[in-house]
Amino acid sequence: VVDGNENVGVVDFTYNRPRPNDNQAPQKMSNYLNTPYYSTDLEHCGGNYMADGIGGAASTTLVYSENSYSNSQVDNIMEDYYGIETYHVLDDPNNTYIDHIDCWGKYLSPNKILIRSVPVSHPQYDEIEEVVSYFENISTSYGNSWEIFRVYTPSDQPYTNSIILNDKVFVPIMNSSWDDDAIDVYEEALPGYEILSFTGSWESTDALHCRTKGIPDLEMLQIFHSPIQNQSNPQNSYMVEVIINDLSQTGLVEEELKVHWWIDDSNAVQEITMSVCSEDIPDCYSANIPSQPIDANIKYYIQAMDNSGRLETLPMAGYFDFNSIGSPSIPGDVNQDESVNILDIVLTVNAILGTSGLSDIEFQLADMNGDGVLNILDVVQLISQILD
Repeated sequence: VVDGNENVGVVDFTYNRPRPNDNQAPQKMSNYLNTPYYSTDLEHCGGNYMADGIGGAASTTLVYSENSYSNSQVDNIMEDYYGIETYHVLDDPNNTYIDHIDCWGKYLSPNKILIRSVPVSHPQYDEIEEVVSYFENISTSYGNSWEIFRVYTPSDQPYTNSIILNDKVFVPIMNSSWDDDAIDVYEEALPGYEILSFTGSWESTDALHCRTKGIPDLEMLQIFHSPIQNQSNPQNSYMVEVIINDLSQTGLVEEELKVHWWIDDSNAVQEITMSVCSEDIPDCYSANIPSQPIDANIKYYIQAMDNSGRLETLPMAGYFDFNSIGSPSIPGDVNQDESVNILDIVLTVNAILGTSGLSDIEFQLADMNGDGVLNILDVVQLISQILD
């Protein structure tokens, strides 16, 4: 965890398995890294815990049943020691002895989650779909909807039991016909990341996340950002707002705080230098991506650098993306190659903008034939220019 003094520390719990050496690992790692060490009175297991990095986490109800505390007391300990303000504790849908969350789900980012899927004939189909429904109806820690990805596990393959380290994703595979599909799902969910598959002595309840743990960079450069969502209204610009924590405490290189953006598969990547959001919001920086054509797919990533030489991006690989507003609704049932009356266009755009101040003059400028009708694609481009 990163504590209130922006120091990385180790928070430990009692590992509830008969493996004393494993139980000692967190304290030995804390000693080795020379970090603060905090011990809770919880009994827990690493495979039954996933966190989004910004105050949210999830486990199965195993965390409640294995402790003598009340459910609310467990929640309070998680908040006091781990900073978990929202703790999603769910019934395990797999109905196995282990009840670990990594056997059926995984946070891929603060706004993406991977959940296993099974055929309708599978005995746990209904329970797994109930979990999907749960995440469809709750918000991320940023207040947005979860982006849910499904990986097919008809024979209980442990594809969700993976681990993400920096810009690489290590995925357990079973030499089955569904391995390639699982890799494809990870590549779709995490574009730009290197997806690496590994065979091993995997069980459906025991794979990579069960056996491995990342070690933190104690002076990491942290970037926090709520990704821009698909737009439903025209925007003059799209604000990218971030929080940057420089744990090295060497200071940020302000000219290297940038947003890189482009449209679709264009190679014309542009960059904007970020500036301080407000003196009232510590560590906040922002930049504005300018207005884009209607229905554009805008991709972007964030860059930061500190004076220790660390240069980080968010995401660590790939990009965020969102769509600008879709094409406006045009009166009548028309195809893209058809024409529409200027007056109808003016009334429609005014309705979209909630104004009556847009005259037909702008549209007449594009009426090359002077016949009062326009090609619908010309109209879309013209509206985009007007909104700019």
